[in-house]
Amino acid sequence: MLPSFYQACLQTQLSAIQFITLQMLVALLQKERNVSLERLATLFAQPIQFESRRRNLQRFLSLPQLTAKALWFPILKYWLKQHFHRGQILYLVVDRTQWQYHNLLMVSLVMHKRSIPVYWVLLDKQGQSCLSEQQGLLRPVFALLKAYSVQVLGDREFHSVALAAWLREQGVDFVLRLPKSTTVKLMPESEFERLDTLPQFPGIALHEVQVQVTQQRGFGRFNLVTRWKRVYRWGKTNQVWYLLTNLESLEVALSSYAKRFSIEPMFRDFKSGGYNLEQCQLNGARFEAVVLLIG
Repeated sequence: MLPSFYQACLQTQLSAIQFITLQMLVALLQKERNVSLERLATLFAQPIQFESRRRNLQRFLSLPQLTAKALWFPILKYWLKQHFHRGQILYLVVDRTQWQYHNLLMVSLVMHKRSIPVYWVLLDKQGQSCLSEQQGLLRPVFALLKAYSVQVLGDREFHSVALAAWLREQGVDFVLRLPKSTTVKLMPESEFERLDTLPQFPGIALHEVQVQVTQQRGFGRFNLVTRWKRVYRWGKTNQVWYLLTNLESLEVALSSYAKRFSIEPMFRDFKSGGYNLEQCQLNGARFEAVVLLIG
């Protein structure tokens, strides 16, 4: 049974029959942990032929109301009021996962070392996302969370200085990991150098301010954190973190970025470790509706 505040939000957007269908489908997904439409149609408790059940589920998943903005945002807004106070820092992880022909760009909220889906976009291409797609993902989330202080955390796909400059314009804090091939200019009189050619060693933790991170003009300067964690005994030395940020503290930047890894268990729950999303053969709006239902 869905919580009462879920039911209240959903019933404002769905008809009585649609709401019952959603409840039955969510219960079936939670029990079977399988998003194959054929499997769901086989088990769906409706006294009609299999092919009719399959078509009914296809029509239901095509409903224009089955979107994150229409159904999930009102629920999430209510839930946030119960768990966070106004102005509190919310940590948002932006990441992308891809398998077969599905390429999902997602932003999630960190809570108790786990991530909760907030908003997602199914890209109509393979490979990495671009700046405009990342901005399109984040804009509605910032509008939803305007009552809170937000920090955006991203891996090396989101290292764009243009994205960092845009986040700063939105009044948002960020920690974005840079590739080691990035060139930086630490001092006004120095030359541009690759990050992996700068002096560094296991145990290093540096926070350098007002660093020029691109040779293109117009983006201003940012803070740069370099961290190479020392590993003792027989452990292997971790990779060096190069972090682009507007945070003023080394400790805060490192603590914030460490929260980014909370999205990995969530993606496992979505895929082979949970709902087996790889088996889903749906496309477009129907696929995004399935992500909504299992999220």
